[in-house]
Amino acid sequence: MRQDKKTAIAIITVAFIMSLMFCTTAQTADLVIASVEYVDAKIAEVRALIQSSGTPSGGTTPVTPVDNAKITELETALGNALKEMDALRSRMDFLDVTVRDMSDNYGMQVLHVYKDDVIYALGTSELILRSGSAIVIGNANNEGLSDATTGENLNPGVSLGKDHFVVIPRGDGRGIKITSGESYIMYRGSFSYVPAN
Repeated sequence: MRQDKKTAIAIITVAFIMSLMFCTTAQTADLVIASVEYVDAKIAEVRALIQSSGTPSGGTTPVTPVDNAKITELETALGNALKEMDALRSRMDFLDVTVRDMSDNYGMQVLHVYKDDVIYALGTSELILRSGSAIVIGNANNEGLSDATTGENLNPGVSLGKDHFVVIPRGDGRGIKITSGESYIMYRGSFSYVPAN
């Protein structure tokens, strides 16, 4: 009787471990998520098979059912593992989106802008004026931009130097205004574009 109990618990433990191994090693692209009802049904099937195993082969003494408390404990452990995996999957999805956004903003984009167009930074940004001319727009505290090429602070109203690497420290109303007929700007970071018309 004790041997049958140990065998039943071993079967449930192996099934639990195999389920956990499958879930943790499956790749996100081809992962099939089972519903809670499906998992509960399979656990119920295993429980029914173990409890209705009848008598040992060749014997006449009925087998004592497996300890229900142990089965419940294993079910709870499996449920907790599945919940933890769902939480990890959500975090992975969030990190995937974050990394994708960072990689999209990492490369510089070329902006073709025209006279009196305004570009406001929405966060820390970098830019290079490639052609044309532009002036600095400051924030409410009259703070300007940083010219990393010369190491100078560019006050509001000052013209940008062509081919200078300029840093906009924060997205607090700072940006640039185009003063020539048209300009090309290399820009990295998020921005708000306000056309002249």
